[in-house]
Amino acid sequence: MARALFEITPVDVTPGTLNSWQDVDGKANGVPVGATGAIVHFVNTGATGGYGLRKKGSTDDRKEGDLLSHPGSIHQWTIVGVNVDGFFQAYVKTGLEKIYLTGYTTSGITMLTNGVDKLPAGRDAWTNIDCSSEAPEAIGLIFEIQNSGSFGFEENMGFRQSGSTDDRHGGISGPGHRWAIIGCNSSQVAQVYLETGGPWTLHLIGYITGGITFNTNADDITPTADTFWHDIGLSVLAPGAGMVIVEVSGPQALGIGSDGSYAIRKNGGSGAGISEFDAGDHVWAIVPCDSTQIIEGRLNSSSSLNFHLVGYSGATVYPSDPSSRITELIIRYTDQDVEHRFTEEILLGGATQQSLEVLSNEPPTPPEMTPEPDGVDTSLMEHLRDLMIAAGLLPPDTITAVPVFVGWDPDTGKEIWLLPGGTTELRDPEEDRPGAGGGGGPSFPI
Repeated sequence: MARALFEITPVDVTPGTLNSWQDVDGKANGVPVGATGAIVHFVNTGATGGYGLRKKGSTDDRKEGDLLSHPGSIHQWTIVGVNVDGFFQAYVKTGLEKIYLTGYTTSGITMLTNGVDKLPAGRDAWTNIDCSSEAPEAIGLIFEIQNSGSFGFEENMGFRQSGSTDDRHGGISGPGHRWAIIGCNSSQVAQVYLETGGPWTLHLIGYITGGITFNTNADDITPTADTFWHDIGLSVLAPGAGMVIVEVSGPQALGIGSDGSYAIRKNGGSGAGISEFDAGDHVWAIVPCDSTQIIEGRLNSSSSLNFHLVGYSGATVYPSDPSSRITELIIRYTDQDVEHRFTEEILLGGATQQSLEVLSNEPPTPPEMTPEPDGVDTSLMEHLRDLMIAAGLLPPDTITAVPVFVGWDPDTGKEIWLLPGGTTELRDPEEDRPGAGGGGGPSFPI
């Protein structure tokens, strides 16, 4: 199946400057060129806080936090848009808020620069949200919601696909800040439940047109509530999944108490911000699976929270059958005008052809023009790797796993190969390689 959600090794990208919007460089932390958004796991480890996320270039200014009854932590997940350079912006108030970059999104997910106000008038009932004008052809919607009420006031809220019979509307405390990812019907309509109170704000910040399968009615995957980690097998409910969207909710706004303590992670996962046994009331977790579609979850022994599988994104975007995978990748390029608009022609296995047109501030530099092996410019190959991952033609980290042919040594006529780890070596040329003996484009065997 197609894929829109990709896992990366989690990295703490919390800004060091408080009380202002700060740039976060996603590209420097694993978000490839061509990505549309960054997947973020947010953890508030203090009793008070304020936090926000927005696409670089946005003028949005939503930064409500969570007031907890005593020092603890609350965690949640979302997708934030990135600009063409891979940047988004984050706001933290106290420094006790932690932001972990855990993945990225590609084609199939569109993130809006500025959120669109979609707050309905209805209260205490499921109410339609029509997003057809803002999210054409969408199969899923991404919302940001805030409860700006005073501490101690907890109002229920929920989201579901139009046509669903789900009835989960556990709450968030005031002031509170959440993000939700939910399917919509073919008319781009979802439903929201908002309890009288608030005041609420509700914004559409993105939408999904492919790469995620949404359940009309979410599947209950709640583990045993006994404080221990439990495997949650999803191979039947989410076949081929690489990442899943899990709604964590309870019968009411639970706050920091033992009734709201939970954790969820990839099978075998660990690390800061990933495996905490933290409080929460109503969130949508974006969790990677292992290769057999297993995640792990645990609940406090008195917890009344539930886990529901809302949707999933496929595990592989390149052919799973080795006989049909790309065997060699050849790149040829030409500058077309002064803006350095160029086309990279990709020959897949000598048979299939695909062209990616790229706008760049710098013209491409053919690596075969580099005179010395030690001076090989790997930027083109890194650029290519990013493009191919973003296009769904290669798995992440391919370039670090295989040798890459990057050009020719003009003194010896031998091939220059970039090896995993960044070292290079000279090899005798293969007679049947395009450009053998000098010239031609770089090839990328996998």
